[in-house]
Amino acid sequence: MAPVGYARRVRHPYSHDPRYKHFEESQFHHAAFSAAAVPFAWMMKNSDDGITDRAKAYKIDFRPELEPDLEFDKLWVQERRNQLAMLDTFFGAITPEESLVFFYAKRTPLTDDGRRVIVGIGRVLKLDPPVEYIYEKGAPSDAMRCVLWERNLRHSIRPEINDGFLLPYHDLVDLGRELIKHAAGWAATSAMPSIAAETPRCSETTRGARSGHARDLDQVTAFDLSWSHRQAHQALVQSCSL
Repeated sequence: MAPVGYARRVRHPYSHDPRYKHFEESQFHHAAFSAAAVPFAWMMKNSDDGITDRAKAYKIDFRPELEPDLEFDKLWVQERRNQLAMLDTFFGAITPEESLVFFYAKRTPLTDDGRRVIVGIGRVLKLDPPVEYIYEKGAPSDAMRCVLWERNLRHSIRPEINDGFLLPYHDLVDLGRELIKHAAGWAATSAMPSIAAETPRCSETTRGARSGHARDLDQVTAFDLSWSHRQAHQALVQSCSL
């Protein structure tokens, strides 16, 4: 959602290896209102034959003999021609102005569920071309070449929400904090009379009301409760179990 672009300096992660020593520091430009998309699953080679499962499934011209025999990595596609074969096929299915882009989070403060959570949806306005690493001058013509896996997807989501949208998670978090504040305050004050009077049991009416509030509290515990709020919540639960 950044309204301005910026450049990120990148080095190949295997530049320590002699086969990549001619790779120089390169740049990837992040355009305004864009996301750098990477299809990791498409770039994973099968350990049995060195060919990606997607290449076999979609009959992509993948040539395993071009791949370097790296002692420390045999999983990821390395050679430029194979990389482009996989990446061009994946990104080639995108139609600017028509295809949708879904943004997700791996984790939010609203749930402990491990599944991905959608945070926004928009249209793909433009797909930027692949970016190749920069090599030092005089590098052999048959030296290893690679492209960066990510490509910019320029999307239609804007703050005014005219073409695409973001789900209001920040508003939900703020609302949750307010609920916790009010519920925790009620729990702390309502639990005190029962404890002070040392009554052995809550009345059925009071028990029902408190149990209802206890359930309300349990529903918002997905938020990051402070220590004091947790203590108030525990006091409420204990008072209703007498």
